[in-house]
Order: sequence, then C-alpha cells, then structure tokens
Amino acid sequence: MKNIFIQQPKKDISIENLLSFLNKETFLQFKTLDNRYVTVSFLNKYISVCGTVLDANSLEPLFLTSVKVNGYKLGTTTNNNGNFKLKNVPANATLTISFISFKTKIITAKELFSSNCKEVFLEEETEELSEIIMPKFLTAGLHKNTDGSTVLDTEKFGILPGLIEPDILKTIKILPGIESINESISNINVRGGTNDQNLMLWDGIKMYHSGHFFGLISAYNPYLTKKISVTKNGTSSAFSDGVSSTIKMETSNEITNKLSGGGGFNLLSADAFLQVPIKKNLEAHISARRSFTDVINTPTYKNYFSRSFQDNSISSSTINNADSKFYFYDYSFKVLYDVSYNHTIRANFIHIKNNLDYQEKYTTNTTTIEENSTLKQENLGANINWHANWDAKFSTNLSFFFSDYRINSTDYNKDSDQYQTQFNNVLETEVKLNSKYEISDVLHFTNGLVLNEIGIKNTTTVNAPTFSKTDKNVLLKSAFYTEIEYHKKNTYARFGVRANYFDQFSKFVVEPRINIRQQLNTELSVKLEGELKNQTTAQKIDFEDNFLGIEKRRWILSDDEDTPIIKSKQGVFWSSIF
Repeated sequence: MKNIFIQQPKKDISIENLLSFLNKETFLQFKTLDNRYVTVSFLNKYISVCGTVLDANSLEPLFLTSVKVNGYKLGTTTNNNGNFKLKNVPANATLTISFISFKTKIITAKELFSSNCKEVFLEEETEELSEIIMPKFLTAGLHKNTDGSTVLDTEKFGILPGLIEPDILKTIKILPGIESINESISNINVRGGTNDQNLMLWDGIKMYHSGHFFGLISAYNPYLTKKISVTKNGTSSAFSDGVSSTIKMETSNEITNKLSGGGGFNLLSADAFLQVPIKKNLEAHISARRSFTDVINTPTYKNYFSRSFQDNSISSSTINNADSKFYFYDYSFKVLYDVSYNHTIRANFIHIKNNLDYQEKYTTNTTTIEENSTLKQENLGANINWHANWDAKFSTNLSFFFSDYRINSTDYNKDSDQYQTQFNNVLETEVKLNSKYEISDVLHFTNGLVLNEIGIKNTTTVNAPTFSKTDKNVLLKSAFYTEIEYHKKNTYARFGVRANYFDQFSKFVVEPRINIRQQLNTELSVKLEGELKNQTTAQKIDFEDNFLGIEKRRWILSDDEDTPIIKSKQGVFWSSIF
C-alpha cells in the first residue's frame, strides 16, 4: 500500500483510538492481533463514496447520470448539481458511471473515497454511421436531367404510398416546390404560381384539362406515357406560355415490332392499352379507359363522388334522393411510321371527357316536375410530327397540333325558377419548325419558328330575366427562337432567346433564357437559372356557382388592356451539397 494520505491525528492518541481513526479515514481495515501485531487489509471493508459528474467539454453537471456498483444491487443517480453519494460500498468494488450520448466510465471505489467528493468527467461519444444509399426518391423512376428538370421514367414507375396504381400528375404534385391547395391535380401550384400558369404538353399537344372526377384522378395513361419532365426555371426558348412551369409528357416514340398490351380494372373504371405492329415500319399504339360509375355505385365511387361534389348543388341533390349519374373516359391513339432511316412521321390523338347528369324531382300540389341538369367537360387534341435527319449533324422537326377544350353546363334552380347555361371553349392551333445543328459532340445550335392561333369563347344565358352574353376573342402570335447548348463532363450551359410578336397588339416581347450548371466535385455543384416568359391565357372566376359550382374557373384570353399579358421574371443562383 502506498500513496495514502490522511490528516495527521492528534498527539498522544491511544493505539485503540488511532486504529479507529485510520479505519474511519481510509478504505483500509486495521485490526489488532495482540499487543504487538496489527493486520491491515481491505477485503471486508465497506466505505462511503461520493462524486460530481461533469461534462468534460462544457464542465456542466450531468443530471440523472447512472451510478452503479458492479456486482452488487447498489446504485443511484446524480442530482441537479451532478452530485451522488453511496454508503456501504465494498472497498474493492468498481463503479460504472454512464449517461446517454456520453462514454461510459468505470472507476474504483477507492478513487471515490474521500472527504472531498471527486469530480468525474464524461466525454461525449460520437459514432460514425454506415453509409445509406437511397435507391428511390418518393418512388422508383425519378431522377434529375442534365438541364435540372425532374424526369419521371414510367418504365420504372412505382406506386406512391396510398395509391393502388401509378398516377402521373399525383407523382408530380408531391415533388419539391410543387403543391396543391386543395390536394387535387387540377390545382397544381409550382413555386406559388396558379394552376393555369403551368404549360402542360402531351406529345406536343397543349392540354387545358388534365383530370377525371374534376381533379382527383389523372387522365393520362402511365403505361403508354414513357417520360415526363418538369421544368421550373431556365426553360428552353423553344417553349412559351406556362410562366410557372413546363410539364412535358411523351409517349413511346420507337417502333418495337412486338405485339404487347395490358389491362386492368378497379372499383371505378377499367382500362386497356395495346401496341400493334402493322408493318415493319408502321405501328399503332392505343389506350382507353372507361368508368362504370354510371352503372354501379361502388363504395370507392361514393367516396370520390362525395369528395368531388361536396359543398355544391349536386351534393345537396343527392341527399334529397335526386338521381345523379357520372362517368368519365379517355382514349388515345398514336401512329408511328418510319418513312426511311432518316425520316419519321408520328401522329397522335387524345380525347378526355367527364360527364355528369342529374335529375331533380319535386312536387307542387298534385304535379310532379322533373328538371335535368348536366355538366360536360372534355379536351380533344391531335398532333402530327415529321422529323428529318438531313445529315449526321443537321436535323429538322416540323409539327402541327390543335387542342379543343370545352366545358358546358345546364342548370335549373327551382327556388328562383331560373334556367341557366354556361359554355367555355378554347381552340388552339400551332405550326412549329425546329432545326438543330450539332457543331460538335458537346456543342449544339437550335433555331425555330412558331405560328400560333388561339380563340376563346364564353357564353352565358339565363331565361328569367332573359339574358344572353357571348364573348369571343382570337389572338394570332408568332415567334422566333434560338439557343446554343454546351455539355461536356461536369459542365452544362444553355443560352437562348425567344422573340414573340402579337399581331392584334402589334407588340414584340423578347425573352432571354439561361441555364448553367457546374459540378465542382463529387459533393458540390453550383447552378444559375433565369428566364423571362409570357402567357396570353388565364383562368378566372365570374361566379362562385360557375358550372354547377364544381368547376368555377373559365379560360379567358388577353386583350392587352383589361386582361394584360401575363409576364414572369425568374432568376436563381444556388449551390447544392450532396
């Protein structure tokens, strides 16, 4: 035994008192054998220990630190000041002192035996977790394109949690920066923009209507739509309109020469798709979906019906046992024709429709009167495209599309004995010539010309009092765009400009576009995006009960006065760490 220091006892102390003093002040056990010999041991010695547990870095006391005597049912925890004290601890015992997120410390009882409680310092414990690689973001088939747009690859498409089948627009709706104010796909808001400020293209056709059940189900077949890209900023100068975002949906564009297809059904509808090779260089793709909700009222249909038509006249009519019938369908058709190795022609057609009929019956005296109200909403579109590779570096693309959107409602209000009809129609046609020259493998030069005509008609009629109003506006616009694109290894840059001319307004609008991305290393990249865009169509609400209160918005066309051209300016510089 060595290095045991105690306070000097009193002088002239007897041997009995000295041994008692030593037993009290040390962890040793002193015992007389006779008048000549004294034994010293600590095997059967019990002592009192105490200490103060502190954070080794901040020197703050650690409250509720666990202090346990190893091998014995003896322990305690520290108080608010980090202090602890234990009695009757075997002198040869060890104590374990532990606290969450700190390294556990084992200390002997002898080290804590002192009249002045010893300070015990615990160090924070850090643990390096193993690397986690996420193979999916939200669902399979999502990735970032070179230009920063988000791409949905439907061939690898997965099903979102809570859904029973893939849905294109519902997947888009949950991407970062995109939300829906009422959780429907009819109200997709990108970075604070409104739904009508999204340019939605299906195989080059501008779509003004996108969903069934008035926004609860996507109207586009995910099994034939092979690729979807969402661009929020830095858009290519080849695209106009959509001041908030551009959503491009593309179906399969290659001839497979294989007969394939599929189908299915749920408690709302049945669907099928088919790819039919006609010749070696000619193929047809067909898809169709039709609900059977006008024949069978399933529990799913009742829930969807309640969600779609809540808080309007139809929901109240249903409660009063009025007869309501609703159905929807969509179908698309595509012809792929390879004229030669360098020349291809593609033609597309799509038709989407929602139809609602409901009948109200009420009795006055002995007469029963029946009144029918209807709501029809549809979008029909077609596109033909000729792509030509003139040589290894130069190619052109000539396309034409038309899009016809209609919503028509007839409504009878028995309380006011008023019969009302409302009609909204958008008809748009466009011819576009695009050329691309590959200066080198990493540098491409693109130019294009666009001629576009859009007409919008709004009609409202009322029988009592007699009222009729029709507004019809037509706008002819043309545009020229040019851009240069560079992509080599970790560097991507695209600079473009679009010049728009509005014939009715005799007005030019010039829109520069920029998109630069640089990967600095495996963990850091910087990006610069900017664009000016315009839009000549918008949606407005005339009355809260527009179209039976289900669809309250109607499309209108800019007149550059009361309804000005919508313009946007976006610019962002940011860095990201992986």
